[in-house]
Amino acid sequence: SRQLPLRGHLRRRRRYRWSWRLIALVLLALAARADHRGWFVYPGHDRARYHERTCRVVQVRSGRLEVIDEDGSIEQVRLCGVDLTGASEPMRAAAMGHMEMVRGHEVRLQIPESDRPRDVAGSLLAYVVLCDGQVLNEQLLRLGLAQADRAVHHHHDAVYELLELEARRQKAGYWARSGRRGG
Repeated sequence: SRQLPLRGHLRRRRRYRWSWRLIALVLLALAARADHRGWFVYPGHDRARYHERTCRVVQVRSGRLEVIDEDGSIEQVRLCGVDLTGASEPMRAAAMGHMEMVRGHEVRLQIPESDRPRDVAGSLLAYVVLCDGQVLNEQLLRLGLAQADRAVHHHHDAVYELLELEARRQKAGYWARSGRRGG
């Protein structure tokens, strides 16, 4: 009669052991998913690696620059403070045409100090400085070829909004179309 309670105890132990294994497996899967999305990456790594680094623009697509650095690594770069995703198709096409002019040229990336140096698509957020010292992000806004990004806060929020406002006031680029209020 002593063996019966012992068997029940062993069965419960096995069941608990299986439960803990299942919980550990689920937590491991969640951690792998979070790591894949970049949740465990220290954001300072991107800034330390790419800030003030010179890269060559090899491709322009979907409002992003594809750059290659001297190490040969390829990175997708989105212009910080510039919103092309919310822009209309004609505005996006005009901005892409202007961005195409930097293909094959060297640019310098400036990565803002941020806890999120990448957007949700994984592209590096950067200010792109051209060889003449002008910033591509500001050029697009000044020429009326893009809108200021109000969704992502950065160091030049107010300046970029003023650049867009001035382009609208002067009816520059895309804003030259009469009656245009927004993207």
